[in-house]
Amino acid sequence: MLTHDQLLEMHDKAYNSGYNTRLKAADDMMFAWITQWDDTYLSESDLGYRGEFNILRKAMRQITTDLISNPIQVDFDPVDETDDSAADLLDGMYRADMRNNTSQEAKKNANQEVIACGYAAWELRNEYKTNKQGDERQVIKRYPLYEANNNVMWDPNAQLLDKSDAKFVSCLVAYSEDGYKDLCEELGADDCGQSSFAMPEISYTFPWVDEVKKVYVTRFFHRVKKKVKYFTYVDMFNEEITIAEHELSDKEDELASRGAEFVSEKKITKWQVTKYIASGEGILNNGGEVIPGEHIPVIPQYGERQFVEGEEHYEGIVRLAKDPQRLRNFQLS
Repeated sequence: MLTHDQLLEMHDKAYNSGYNTRLKAADDMMFAWITQWDDTYLSESDLGYRGEFNILRKAMRQITTDLISNPIQVDFDPVDETDDSAADLLDGMYRADMRNNTSQEAKKNANQEVIACGYAAWELRNEYKTNKQGDERQVIKRYPLYEANNNVMWDPNAQLLDKSDAKFVSCLVAYSEDGYKDLCEELGADDCGQSSFAMPEISYTFPWVDEVKKVYVTRFFHRVKKKVKYFTYVDMFNEEITIAEHELSDKEDELASRGAEFVSEKKITKWQVTKYIASGEGILNNGGEVIPGEHIPVIPQYGERQFVEGEEHYEGIVRLAKDPQRLRNFQLS
């Protein structure tokens, strides 16, 4: 488990890595969605009228329409001697998971952001399907990570497109003061005071509390390699049962009822992912929570991406269209 100081140090490293790329992409988002005049090139112009003759937005809408009309489809393939029907079943389960509202919102938001600035992301969460007593069925939902270019920061050593080689990622979420208090109550955090937050220039880089009274909380995922011992048993029908050491106490009654006998034990190395919810004050979710699976459940999406001199660079369609759009606005104004 990480301490709060270790978490902040890792966040700083992720924040400082690729800062210039994120800054350029943030300018692209502002140019695409807010204003085409509020930048260093045209903000000092003495024109009496400043019009936006926006041809860029039309191109963005066309690409969005194309993505909606021709969505990316996931197709599972059977491995080795697996029955084809199992792959078809997984295809159907994946499509069903994508139909809920949060998954649709995550996909829509990611498409819009990646078109504008070249980067977007969403988070996978497993939730119980219902709250009925005894119902253990779970579903996978995708949750949008808004403004991922500014708020999602990866391990600087991760270079693969899907970031499967990353050891950690920090996903920032902004809360109002009341929202932050509600979060602390929900997580059962003992002390959520804001007065002792360190200032950025003193100890670390990111301003967790800014001028408009927003509190930034990170959903921080960290994974490490753990050695896990597995025990193999054989029941009365000669079927093998493999159980991890930490599950053994919960499975003793089942093993006894099946007449299982111990056969062998083996140690293997697996990734373990821990989720921390932390503010500048401390870790809020009781020191962290181990989540299912061996992979960080944050999925990045890129437009155009390349490494240049060891630094990751990405962009959407806005970057190369800014100068022609500025010139058009200036001439017609």
